[in-house]
Amino acid sequence: MVPFKLTPEQKRILEKKFSRQHRVVQKSSKRMEDLMLAAAEEIISNWNETKRYKAPDLSGMAKVSEGFYYDLLTEAVRTCKEEGQKTDPRKRLAKDPLGLPRTLRSMAQIFRNKKYWPKIMKRSKMMTKRLRESYLKKLQTHFEKLMPQLLRGDLSPLEAKKKMVDAWQTSRSRVETIFRTETTTYFSKTQVAYFDSDPDIIGFLFDSIRDVSRTDICRSRHGLVYRPGTTLLTENCPACHYKCRSHLIALADTPENRLLLLDPRRDPSKVKVVPLMKGWRAA
Repeated sequence: MVPFKLTPEQKRILEKKFSRQHRVVQKSSKRMEDLMLAAAEEIISNWNETKRYKAPDLSGMAKVSEGFYYDLLTEAVRTCKEEGQKTDPRKRLAKDPLGLPRTLRSMAQIFRNKKYWPKIMKRSKMMTKRLRESYLKKLQTHFEKLMPQLLRGDLSPLEAKKKMVDAWQTSRSRVETIFRTETTTYFSKTQVAYFDSDPDIIGFLFDSIRDVSRTDICRSRHGLVYRPGTTLLTENCPACHYKCRSHLIALADTPENRLLLLDPRRDPSKVKVVPLMKGWRAA
């Protein structure tokens, strides 16, 4: 681990960044929870009418997922704007004449790579499909265990509905883990895309949260400086594992930062790091 000290301005930006990330996760988790609980109630309501199990309508999950990525990227770009303005007070870095988008699909306009947003929508659909299939299976399994008691009258529909809520409680942590990991991933990806080809940004400093929860994966990368446009940056851009809290700090072209870039202890091509989980980048 190569030690370094964040400036007061960098600390302020990071605190605001983490606050924005937390709000995005909390907002989307609450929307997903409302949807999941409504599904449990729908199953009981259908059973009261037909005395049969009917899979609930979870089509709204796609809207929750798309809204999550939209909020995520909007907040990520807002953070990049602030970072670009504050990285070097003598210049206004990473100018963005387009401003923040007002519609979902226009998010792609922010990036030079016009394929960026469609890729995220594809990822959103994949995440929605996995969550929906997993939760539907869990709901059906949970209800099948309750059905004999309902048929015998040992369990009232209201009691059954309360027990069905347990299916969500066991899924909550997984949903939050996915949202938190995706938030870290796309804050980093957006940052790299935002500063791409900006001559005033000469590198990205990998910074990990130094507490008991830090993994060896992130500890081994802490303090390394990745050059823009390199494969090493792409391969080591956070998130590096589930619930990863590591992040990148854009380095302006200053004498101090040029010294960081020349320091062999910070050169990722010369430092051995703990490998990422097998198949992580393909996930």
